[in-house]
Amino acid sequence: MMDATFYHSVFSSLLCAICVVDCQGRILRLNPALERLLGWQQAERRGKLLAQCLERGIADPALRLCWTMALSQALVHDETTNLGLATPFLTEADDGHTVSVTGIVAPWRGDDAEPCGALVILHDSALHQDVEGVRSRFLAVVAHELGSPVTNIAAAADLLAARLEAGHAGQEKLLEILRAEVTRLQRLLRRFLSMPSRPARCTVTLLPLVRSVAQTFQLRGSGHQIIVRVPPSLPFVWGDADGIQEVLSNLVDNAIRYSPAGAQIILAAEARKNDVLVRVADQGHGIAKEDESVLFEPGWRSCRDESGEGHGLGLPVARALIQALGGELWYEREGEGGSCFCFTLPLAYDRQSLAEERAFEIA
Repeated sequence: MMDATFYHSVFSSLLCAICVVDCQGRILRLNPALERLLGWQQAERRGKLLAQCLERGIADPALRLCWTMALSQALVHDETTNLGLATPFLTEADDGHTVSVTGIVAPWRGDDAEPCGALVILHDSALHQDVEGVRSRFLAVVAHELGSPVTNIAAAADLLAARLEAGHAGQEKLLEILRAEVTRLQRLLRRFLSMPSRPARCTVTLLPLVRSVAQTFQLRGSGHQIIVRVPPSLPFVWGDADGIQEVLSNLVDNAIRYSPAGAQIILAAEARKNDVLVRVADQGHGIAKEDESVLFEPGWRSCRDESGEGHGLGLPVARALIQALGGELWYEREGEGGSCFCFTLPLAYDRQSLAEERAFEIA
């Protein structure tokens, strides 16, 4: 059996940068290659949460989410993730120098096969082959495979509409929602092929968007009262309609899951000096104080969630989407009970007169 001295020698001499974390995601060890690549010092980093170090080192919220999700997959689900997309990483250099890295995040086990934590292996992407061609081909295949069933669903909805009894208001409303969701999914698939690291922003009016989300969930029949409090005079924001709708849907879905039947869920929005504040408040059990600091970490799920659904990715994905649009998303405790998630979106125009000249049409 090889002794610890041998392993230490191999670990220290490897040219790829390696960070070892324990089962809680705290840094145990860095090799010299990582210290040279990022400027981290083992004495300073040992014991710190790697997720927090990633948050400070990676400026792009979408890329930061990819790395923290990969870490969660290794620690929670025992899965390996290959992060081939080049990520600008802020080093410890005094001049704010960044280095572009790719990497692999993998679980590791001890001699007894018990989980011990994760290995994060970093490569300078200047030495890494360009993966854009592979990415494009992968996205093309995925879009093609998903496009066929979506087209079939759209055709089935049209056929169902032709056969249903005319004049039935409830059926017509359900079909309207079905068609709208299929259209949105088709639009997302078209965008999937040329998806940028940040979503494209355009002028969005929030009131019909909020109403659409509220109506969709109300028709699901969960027994909750979904109330919209958005003034008609609310100014336009810079954003992405599909991304905002995804965030709202996620927050409302969480509110329904953690609130008793018959409780109110309020969707409100108000204009401020430079942005619009959106709030999704419920009358549920709230978030335990000890969980508030980890709400947005990938893989976190409330101990009060007995549904067994989800993977704990909804909130970090929502936050990344809002940050990519130039806003922020956070949690607020709602009185003695209940939760409130808030997010902001930047105003599209400084003057309302300019906003009246353009409008974003929601498909």
